Amino acid sequence: MAGGRSERMRATNGPLHKALVEVGGVPLIERNLIALFGENFADVVVVTSGREPALNAYLSERGRALARRYGAQLETFVETEPLGNIGVGGVLNDGRHDLLVAYVDNLTSIAAGKLLARHRATSAALTIATHLWPLRNPFGELEIDGGYVRAYREKPVRNVRISSGSCVIAPAAAALIPAQRPFGAAELCANVLAAALPVAAYEHDELWIDVNDADALRKAEAMLRANPGRFFV
Repeated sequence: MAGGRSERMRATNGPLHKALVEVGGVPLIERNLIALFGENFADVVVVTSGREPALNAYLSERGRALARRYGAQLETFVETEPLGNIGVGGVLNDGRHDLLVAYVDNLTSIAAGKLLARHRATSAALTIATHLWPLRNPFGELEIDGGYVRAYREKPVRNVRISSGSCVIAPAAAALIPAQRPFGAAELCANVLAAALPVAAYEHDELWIDVNDADALRKAEAMLRANPGRFFV
């Protein structure tokens, strides 16, 4: 998924779409592609916007050359109108195959093959990768009991389980994505649960960062330096 407008990255880091921004000398889109090809995913579709000619040119040339090197097939789906962060899943649903979804701004060491294996082992309609993330309350937190303060915690940090972005969509779940309008991953999960279909969690403790602006880019560079060998490139 690389169809976003990359507003935060462009506002803080320059004119390039985040998919083309380099982390450790390699564009994020290329890191994503090599990770998938390296795990033997042979049919990859990159979702882009028609307003991003540089990204589409990169995929047409460098992207397809990488695919040929790995014996894989690379296609692009160019959105003429935004379909949200998962709406294209309904368009690509062929009623037979699972769809593995990865987001170009997520730099992660998640093994996509293990995520897919978890999905198939559970026979879930939807499987979402998830990890713990520390969230700091910026205020003093009070514990109240019967009108009396029992504890005062200054800016406490709690580990919250969040979505890692990556997910696998079975045909039954993809069929619940409406056509021709923006649609998000949270809406898809709600629809699947409302249909009483199983949603599995792939819990992991892999490296993960959402590279959406210049500050996150600096952190991603530091993460790469501190963890050699954890990524395909």
